[in-house]
Amino acid sequence: MSLKKIDDLLKKENDRQSFNPDKPLAEGHSLNSVKQHVKFATKSTDGKCDIAFERKDNQDGSRKQNMKFNMNHGDCKTSFMADQDVLQSEGTGEAYNEDGNKVHIGAMHKFNHKAETHALGAHVHFDGKFGETTKAFLFSEIAANFNKENKYENAVSTNQWWVQDGDIQAGVKFAYDFKAAKMTAAKFDARYTVDKDSSVWAHANNMTKFAQVGYTHKQKMAGIEFTNSHSINAAQGKEQFQKSPVGFRTASECEFNKGCKWWGNMGYSQQWFLNSAF
Repeated sequence: MSLKKIDDLLKKENDRQSFNPDKPLAEGHSLNSVKQHVKFATKSTDGKCDIAFERKDNQDGSRKQNMKFNMNHGDCKTSFMADQDVLQSEGTGEAYNEDGNKVHIGAMHKFNHKAETHALGAHVHFDGKFGETTKAFLFSEIAANFNKENKYENAVSTNQWWVQDGDIQAGVKFAYDFKAAKMTAAKFDARYTVDKDSSVWAHANNMTKFAQVGYTHKQKMAGIEFTNSHSINAAQGKEQFQKSPVGFRTASECEFNKGCKWWGNMGYSQQWFLNSAF
């Protein structure tokens, strides 16, 4: 769905650097990278319906593929997604829209046909203003998980709060498992936009004991625009570069023409890694 969540704030930097916030020390080196990537996407003439199919064949012989189907009905949207393991359906409708403040409510069902488990969830999303310049995006979801005998296993509440005021954006995400009675996610992301071509950003995750600061900028060389991201990080209780808790990543991407893009990254986490692909 198109609801804004704090997970989206640094998504481009994370993808560019092959960084997984939930597994921050995964190197993403060439042995785990994509060997072949195929994607097909199309939209209806009125723009209200789109479908996409994507498949990635990895260097280690594994394959990931999924299909997504979205429909815009005006005040509500529905989506369907299927991959090798999961079949998911979701719907979100606009419940309130006045003075620039919007509230959406929705529900989802996820069926894991490999594990024969499923989950049911409901969510609410607020998109509005505080004062003259501050925008806020608040997302809260609760989901109940069931095993293959359809017996209740646990319930998890996930909350994402994102605030934007001018050039500054910041937010938190936290999740709580009611059965285990403990937090399962707690992270902070922030970005400061310096100008139209550069920004500085930060990420901290209490669950993984990991923190990262970075810089993204654009530059033109030989008439081609490059987007570059550089970051330095620290992982508590882990050994990275020179047996210190510190690691680093650098990444770049560009588009030579409409049908040709290049992307590459390198760095040191628990070992050196290097990726490059067209």
